[in-house]
Amino acid sequence: MKKLIAGLLVIMMMFAAAGCSGDDETQSANGGAYKAIAAADLAKYIAENVEFKDFMDTVDSEILYKVYGLDGSGLSDACAYFSTGATAEEITVLTSDDREGADKAEEACRRRIEIQKEGFENYVPEELVKLNSPVIKREGNTVIMVICDNSASAEEAIKAYIDNL
Repeated sequence: MKKLIAGLLVIMMMFAAAGCSGDDETQSANGGAYKAIAAADLAKYIAENVEFKDFMDTVDSEILYKVYGLDGSGLSDACAYFSTGATAEEITVLTSDDREGADKAEEACRRRIEIQKEGFENYVPEELVKLNSPVIKREGNTVIMVICDNSASAEEAIKAYIDNL
């Protein structure tokens, strides 16, 4: 009986230690804790603070998931703005429940860019310039992708939004 209790205590201590240990999912690049990001708020902020050539409008989540080849499972929040199709401009913010989901979301963004490159190559080849320099950022389990003419401006907007949370 004493061995059983001792064994249970050891197991409980292991779980307690695992729960207390820090991991890099909770630490940002500057060493601080990641901040919760509302996908719609960040996407809107980018749309309002970065110059886009084309009209940008929000996309229904079902369309977003279909276009990105996602089923929505593992995502806790998502928002996207697409252009009219005349340009490759796009804003996408995907927040996952965990790191694995964020990895999948980031891969989906990279696939989307490749598909867009194929589509615009013969349609509007000038759009390849922005497709070759997209902004893809991660903040915790949130993946942020922006395709626009001025990547530096998009990066500044993302940083400003996160810094002001």
